[in-house]
Order: sequence, then structure tokens, then C-alpha cells
Amino acid sequence: MLYDHGYISSPNYPEKYFRGADCRWTVAVRRWQTIRVTLFDFELDVKRAGRCHDYLEVSAASQAAATYFGECGATGKQIIDVQSSSADIKFVAAATSSTQRGFFLYYEGKSVIASCRRYPFFKLERLFQIFVFIAT
Repeated sequence: MLYDHGYISSPNYPEKYFRGADCRWTVAVRRWQTIRVTLFDFELDVKRAGRCHDYLEVSAASQAAATYFGECGATGKQIIDVQSSSADIKFVAAATSSTQRGFFLYYEGKSVIASCRRYPFFKLERLFQIFVFIAT
């Protein structure tokens, strides 16, 4: 579904999420927009043996290798800009994890501002000639 903005949270948020969770969302905004994800609250199980067993991942839906966020543990407020009009959000919790509060995020469509170089179509003298012609 197409929305300009919305909220997503882990299951049972703000209480502890469930072990074995595997949640996926695809968010889409208008095709001329990109997506900004603001992660307001983020507390997952920490890395064990150098690996995230519970994690949140944000990636561009149209670009298989474009992952913009993939973390576990706890962080402060994060802003993630996805350079696409659709994004996949995935939350995974291992069956043996030490569950935590989870996450709460907000996504919104951001308009892409195009910039164009000014190109002088008329020389100033020609523009003045046209103005004089119209005025008389």
C-alpha cells in the first residue's frame, strides 16, 4: 500500500518482543520521493560471539544490495535516508535470544529536489528588444 508516512514497531512494543519473531514490512511512497526512516527507540539483544542474533534491517526494495541499516543492541535516535521510493524493513529475533523492548520507528516520503543549471536562452540585448517591441 502507498502511504506518505507511518509508524512501525516490533511485536508487543514497548513490552519485550517474542522469541523467534520474523517480521517483514515493505513501505512505499510516491515514486518521485525517497524514504526517511526515523528510529526513535531501539533496544535489541546485543551481539554474541560477534554476531547479531536479533536485528533490524532497512534496505531499498528496488536495490538488492543496498542495505542502509542493519543493527542489534541499543542506539540513540537514528535517521536513515533510503534512496528509493520503496524500502524493506525486516526484524528477526532468534529463538534463543534474550528479548528486549524492541524498536519504534517512523517513516515518511521526502520529495527529491531537482536542481537545474540556469541556461540563458536570450542575451540581455535581445530580451530588451523584445520588451521594447511589446511596449510600443
